Order: sequence, then C-alpha cells, then structure tokens
Amino acid sequence: MVKLRTLGECVAETALTRLGPDAERLFAVLLCLGIEQNRFTHRTALTNLLWPDVSEGRGSHSLRQAVYRLRSLGVEVQSDRSHLWIAPEALDVDCAPLLEPSPEPEGFVNRIRGSFLTGYEPKFSDSYSEWLDRQRDLVNARIRRVFLGEIARLKGRGDWSGVECMAARCLAIDPLNEEATLAKAESAALQGGKTQALAILDGYLKEVGPQAREIRLPATVLRRRIAEATNLDRPRAITETPFFGRAREMAELNRALQLAHAGSGSAYLFWGEPGIGKTRLMQEFGRALSLGHAQVVRAGCQSNDDRRPLSMFVDMLPRLMAMPGALGCSPAAMRFLRRLTDHDPKEPLASMDPRDASMVYANIRRSMLDLLDAVASEALLVLVIEDVHWLDVGSWDVIADALAWVGTRRVLLLLTSREPDAERARGIRELPGLQRMHLAPLDRTAVDALSATIVERSGQVLPADVAEW
Repeated sequence: MVKLRTLGECVAETALTRLGPDAERLFAVLLCLGIEQNRFTHRTALTNLLWPDVSEGRGSHSLRQAVYRLRSLGVEVQSDRSHLWIAPEALDVDCAPLLEPSPEPEGFVNRIRGSFLTGYEPKFSDSYSEWLDRQRDLVNARIRRVFLGEIARLKGRGDWSGVECMAARCLAIDPLNEEATLAKAESAALQGGKTQALAILDGYLKEVGPQAREIRLPATVLRRRIAEATNLDRPRAITETPFFGRAREMAELNRALQLAHAGSGSAYLFWGEPGIGKTRLMQEFGRALSLGHAQVVRAGCQSNDDRRPLSMFVDMLPRLMAMPGALGCSPAAMRFLRRLTDHDPKEPLASMDPRDASMVYANIRRSMLDLLDAVASEALLVLVIEDVHWLDVGSWDVIADALAWVGTRRVLLLLTSREPDAERARGIRELPGLQRMHLAPLDRTAVDALSATIVERSGQVLPADVAEW
C-alpha cells in the first residue's frame, strides 16, 4: 500500500521508505499515476510530460528506470507494453474525495491539513509545472468548498468559535476569500472582539482596494453593522461560560430564520426546567441577529404580569412604534395603540357598557397585528418573549391571532416557558401553529466540556473523583 499525502504535506509513504519532492521524477511519476491515473496510464503521455526535451527512446528508457526504482521501493506499479497503472487497492490518496463529483465523506474537513502540495515547485519540466498548476487550482478550489460548507454548518449551530477556526484555515489557503473573511469578522464580533472584527474587515478592504466596489460592498455593510451594534462594545464577562450542547436547537432556529427571511415566518415555544438554559439559548441566537440580520424585540414576563391586561405588548409597544416601518401602520390603529401607553385628556371616558369594552379590546388586538405587520414589511422581525408561563390572557389572545398569519410574514416569534402548554393554565384554546421544543439536560460530551472549562478557569487542579462529580 502506497499512501500519497498531498493536503498540507508533500510525501509518499511506501512499505519500505518515504518519497518526497527531492526524488524529483520518481515522486512526479507516483503523483501522476495517483492523482490523474486515467490520463497518464499510457506511457507516451507520461513520458512527454516528465521528459519533454529528450528523444522518444531516451524518454522511454528514463520512464522504465523510474518504474523499476519505484517497484524496488515497494510501489506496486503494474504495466503492459503501452500502459502503466497502480491498482486502487494498492494506493491511498488523501485528496481523492476532492477529485470525485460526489460529495466529500462526513468529517473529511478534519483530514485537510493545508493547501494542495504545499511548497512543491518542481522546475524540471514546464509541461509538468503547468499540469501541476491546474491540479492545484482544482483541488484548492474544492478545499475552499469544503471549508465554506463547514463554516455554514457551524454558523447554523451557533458554534462561533468553530467558525473562527474554520475561517482561518480557509484564509490560509485563499487569503482574500470574501465569505471566510466575513465569517471570521462576524465570529470575532460575536465573541466580544468588536475591535478585532473591525480590524479584520479594514485589512480586507485595504487589500481589495477602492476600485473593486462590488467586492467591497458586503464587507463594508458588515463593518457598519458591527460598528453600530451597541451590545458588542464589551467582551463577555469572565464568569460567563462558553455555549455548549445546543446545536440542534440553534440549527432549528437558524433554519426558521432563513424561512422567515423568505416570508415564511413561524413561532416556537422552548420549554424546560428553571436554569436549563432557555435564556442563554435566546441570548446566543440574539447575538448573531444583532449584526443587522433582523429587528429584534425582547421582553420578559414576571410573576405579576398575569394580572396586567396585554402586559407584554404594552411593554413592547414603545420599541415597536419607534422601529422602521411603524409609520406604515394605519392612523386608526395607532390611536388605539396609544391608549395603552399614553393618556389623552381629550379622549372621552371609557364606557361602562361591556359591549363597548369588548369592541375596544378587539380593535386593540387588530391594531397590534397591524403594527407588527407594518414593522415586518420593512425588515424581518424577531419577537422574543421569555417566561410566558406568567403571561396574561390578553397577551395570549394576541399571540393566538398572530399565529394565524405569521406563516406568510417575515416574523419569527420565540417564546420560552417552564411548562410545555403554558397557555392552557390561562384557559386559552389549543395553538396548533406553535411549535414546541423541549430543552433537555446537556449530553455527557457537553457537560464534560463545560465542567472542564469551569475547572480550568478556577486555576486549580481537582482530584479525578471531584471533577467527575
């Protein structure tokens, strides 16, 4: 078995020895037969590539000598009068999955140690150098594809530390890759490195130059968003542990976010025991949204809110009415909504007739949806309401109304609760449009990583039994 290592390395391992670029044509023969065997099985094609400046007879003789030496080193080169080949079972080429049209195997990204044939610059044949450049372009392009696919997967899981690492690996191969640069800057910003993120983007903009206006646009937009994001000004608290073990939930949230961007909104209720991580999940998801991907309104319920009619939306109203798009709300709807927050002495006193009160209440509910619709028409709107097990009946009624149309709006409604069916305690009818996800305890891998971080930050060495506990 010959192991040909080309990703971040430049070596061939046989049963008897290791071959590198110093064995010029021996290594070149092995590389051609391993990487593009279908093209170079014919002796003439291989001879013309590696010995272009010698006579046909001398070139054939040189190829026979090279094959003889390879066989003596343990390479099972097979041949007939006109062809050479190495049986697939006798050859292991690390970049082979990148040369196939089918997708790379799962986890293949971890086998990529660097660019294709790093530092390999042979000079003995111009034809061979041209062939090598074409292979390098092809393989490196597919390496970028693998890295960018992994970056997208990690972003979907909310693993910003992994995104930063993967973006750095991609930039080591392609220093001006736009997608990797933006991902590296975004991950730095979301991990508390706002200054570092701006420096990354400034360096990129300087490299591409002022002439490349279309290329500069995405980086310029991201730079402005990072600079304007007020909640990225300070790094995370030292006591704040890294975010572990919620990849499934983050992937679902990001999938819902993409659908909402396309006008197919949705609503989720994340429920679990106190302290299980509901608030942290919303915080981590919200950090990414803070870079301008959406307009976010957050609110939290308290134990006395069940006695405050429309409590949650009264708290949200000032922020919603100040958002871009709110001016698109009808004046009549605005008048009803202002009754919730402002006192107008010119308004007539409320009627004692229950029918009038019911009509006002119904108008306020419709007006609330009108306002949400107007804001969402300007940009994607994400509403985060925590601890809805304390929510009042009126607010649940508005949520029930919103579920009827959220699927055709750019709206994402996220609720958290200690109970899976918190609305039933208020006598609310079943809400079929609300998707419920249970936040279970962290799995063992996440718990081990979390406890290891806590122990490391303590600066102490704990006995094994204590660490296990």
